[in-house]
Amino acid sequence: MRSSLALATALLLITVPVVGCIGSSGTGAPAETANATDPATNESSTSPLPEEITGLAELDTVSTEGSGTGIWIDEQRDVLVSANGGGGLQLYDVSDADNVTKLGSVGDLSARDADILRYDGTTYAILAGSSEGIHVVDIDDPSEPEHVVSADKYGAHNVASVPGTPYIYDATAVGADGKATNPIIPVLDISDPEDPSWTTIDIPAEVNGQPTQSDGCHDVVVRQDLGKAFCAGGGSMYAAGGGETFIWDISDDVTDPVWEGVIDNPSIMYHHQALASEDGDLLMINDEFIAPNCNGASQGPVDARQTTASMWVYNISDTQNPQLMDQVQVIDEDQNANCGSHFGDLVDGREMVTWGWYEAGTLLIDISEPSDTEIVDRIDPEGSTWDAKYHDGHVYGSSGDLQVLDIVGE
Repeated sequence: MRSSLALATALLLITVPVVGCIGSSGTGAPAETANATDPATNESSTSPLPEEITGLAELDTVSTEGSGTGIWIDEQRDVLVSANGGGGLQLYDVSDADNVTKLGSVGDLSARDADILRYDGTTYAILAGSSEGIHVVDIDDPSEPEHVVSADKYGAHNVASVPGTPYIYDATAVGADGKATNPIIPVLDISDPEDPSWTTIDIPAEVNGQPTQSDGCHDVVVRQDLGKAFCAGGGSMYAAGGGETFIWDISDDVTDPVWEGVIDNPSIMYHHQALASEDGDLLMINDEFIAPNCNGASQGPVDARQTTASMWVYNISDTQNPQLMDQVQVIDEDQNANCGSHFGDLVDGREMVTWGWYEAGTLLIDISEPSDTEIVDRIDPEGSTWDAKYHDGHVYGSSGDLQVLDIVGE
């Protein structure tokens, strides 16, 4: 199945219906110990990928004893961090994909998104707790995780740690806490983990001469190996053409980034996540287009001719002049667009990404030809897939429970 750039380009200016519903010697220092955000730092695989990848195969479904939303994987220790809504934090041993086992949990907190951060000799799970703010949990011993602190000055919808520094980007968008959403990005400093402090990044009125609309980051993806971060700036503006994606240079100061580039696509209903390719030349932006008019909801499904609920592929080798390359959309058996692309990950060493796509399930997408991207395979579980992370030859999908998939081929 291949997407159509001609179709996407022709429809780019169409307005679609409005619907309802991110430790060092200095702030720009190199990573002391990087986490899984940087693909260049991942451990060598013990489950090598097939030479030719042809698809996905189901291995197992593991109960997460909660809602099973955001996930993150500690590549160096084979520990999966699972955010489970009101079920809190759960940790799993994924060293053997055929036998995923629970290690430990912290159940008395809310968690909807997860990251990890190694700083000053300690490994932390960083959790977005909505109105509870950012939770910091010591997971040095994953069998006995310890809740260190909750920083609740700002709500937290998503989180992104900066490897090797004490800094965490707080994506407060979409009314995560019911408080007023300001045109800022809060940054949490856990230099003193028991008494963290806040600073903020102001969103400029314009970037490269283009007026900005976003009032926050919905999600931030950090690529310290590139010296960059990518803010999907949907903010609280859930409308056609609302928000944009920003490219930051964080090489000098992660708390005061250079706003290097901006992508504004009027066909994107909501800039949800922006994921860069391993070499940093491509940027995949996903559009979280959901209710009320998607997948047979009250106002009818999205027609396949519309460009909403898609993954958009840009060439950002010139960050000040991004070029649209392609648009990926999942079409169901009734020729309606599936809603909607949510969270994805890179397949290490391959020009492929995995993607959690809500009703469409977990996708494996080939981006080796950026102008002609291809959906290699998809597996649709009973639940709606929130997140899909790659680790050691396998894909872990968050669909309420934890979906364990094998990448197969010849």
